[in-house]
Amino acid sequence: MPELPEVETIARELCAGLSGRRITAVTLRRPASVDAGAPALSRTAFREQVPGLVVVKVWRRAKILLMDLAAVVTGDPTARAAGAAEPGMGRKGGDSPRDRGCAGKDDSSSSTAAAAGASAAGGTSAADAQAGRSGKGAVSKKVLPSSTAAAMASSAAGPASAADAQHAGAACLPAAGRKDASAQFPAAAAGESAAGGTSAADAPSGAVLHLAVRLGMSGRLWLAAPGAEPEKHTHVIFDLDDGRRLFFTDPRTFGSVRAMPGGRLAAWSAFAALGPEPLEIGPAGFAARFAGRSGKMKALLLDQTVVAGVGNIYADESLFRAGISPEARADKVSEARLHRLHAALSEVLAEAIAANGSSIRDYRDAHGDAGAFQNAFRAYGRHGQPCLTCGTTLTKVTVAGRTTTYCRKCQKG
Repeated sequence: MPELPEVETIARELCAGLSGRRITAVTLRRPASVDAGAPALSRTAFREQVPGLVVVKVWRRAKILLMDLAAVVTGDPTARAAGAAEPGMGRKGGDSPRDRGCAGKDDSSSSTAAAAGASAAGGTSAADAQAGRSGKGAVSKKVLPSSTAAAMASSAAGPASAADAQHAGAACLPAAGRKDASAQFPAAAAGESAAGGTSAADAPSGAVLHLAVRLGMSGRLWLAAPGAEPEKHTHVIFDLDDGRRLFFTDPRTFGSVRAMPGGRLAAWSAFAALGPEPLEIGPAGFAARFAGRSGKMKALLLDQTVVAGVGNIYADESLFRAGISPEARADKVSEARLHRLHAALSEVLAEAIAANGSSIRDYRDAHGDAGAFQNAFRAYGRHGQPCLTCGTTLTKVTVAGRTTTYCRKCQKG
C-alpha cells in the first residue's frame, strides 16, 4: 500500500506535470470508485463540475493525494497558465514538466516556513543533493546516504487559496532524485512546499474544488500520452487540454476519488482525524503523541490519528534504526528514545522520498517508474535473514494485524 513517500513522490510529479492544465472531460468507467459520501459531491455533480476546471496545485496530506481545481482564467482564456508546460512536452529531451518543475510566484513566507520544516527534520540543502537512479527499480549508491531539503520538506502545507488560483502553475517541489534540484527547481532549492498555500478558510466559498485520491492497496494515479487507451482496471479518466490523460487505476478497488468544495476538507471525517505530519512536527511534539499510551509502538505508529502517513514499511524501518522493539509499550519508552525514533523516522522518510518510494508489488510513480528504496530495506520483509547490524536472525511477529520484522538483539522494549 502506498505510504507517505510514495504519495509524496506522485504529488510532486503531478504538481510539475499538471499545474495550469485544464481538465476537459471526465469518464467514470466504474462509478463506485467515486466516493460520494458527505461532504463530497454526488457522482453526477462530479461528472458535471470537474470538467473545465484548472489544476492549481497538487499536494498531499498523510497518504491522501489532493488536487486543487479552480475555474482559472489568466489573460486570454485560451492561453496556458503562466509557467506551465507547453502542449506536447514529452518525457524525453530534458524539457518535460517533471524535469523543469513549475514556474510560479515568489512567496518568501511559504518558502521560509517549508525550509524551517526541512531543517527541523535534519535534511541537507537541495544544492547538496546527489540523488539519482540507475535502471528500473535500482537505486544509485548516491541516493540514500544523505537526504535533501527537497525530500525533507513535505508537500502537506495545505490547500490552495483564492489567491493561488490566480497563479495556476505555482512552484512545486521536484520528485527527489530527478536531475539537479537546485538548478532545475529553484523553489525546491529554497525548501518551498509543493503546496505552499494558505488555508482554504481564506478562500471564498467554492473558489477551489478539492479532488482527493486515496490509492488504497493497489491504486495508481498516472499520466498517459494523448490517445492512450486505459488499462483493464482503470476506473476514472481525466482528459487534459494538451491531449494527455490522467488515469486512476485500481485493480483491487480499495481506493477512491472524491471531490469536495473549497473549505469543506475539515468536514471530511477521515481528513479531520489525521494526526500531525511526521516531517513537520518536532521531536518534543512527536514524543508527546506517545506519552502515557499503553499501546505497542508499532501499532501507534500505524495509527493515522497519532502521526499521519506512516505504514508497515516505514514503521519497521524506523523502529529498527531507532533500536526500539515494535512490541514495546509506548509508556515504557523514554523521551530520549522517542526523540531518537523521530530522527530515525524523518531520516527514513526522507531517504525513501529521495528514492521515489518503495516498489514491492503494485506501486509505480505518476510516470510508471518503480521506486528504489526497497533496495535499502534493513528490516521490512527480511525475516529469517541476518540483521545487518549484529548478524542475529531477524524475527517475524504480528503487531496490529500486520506482519512485522525486527531484531530481538538490537531492538529493545
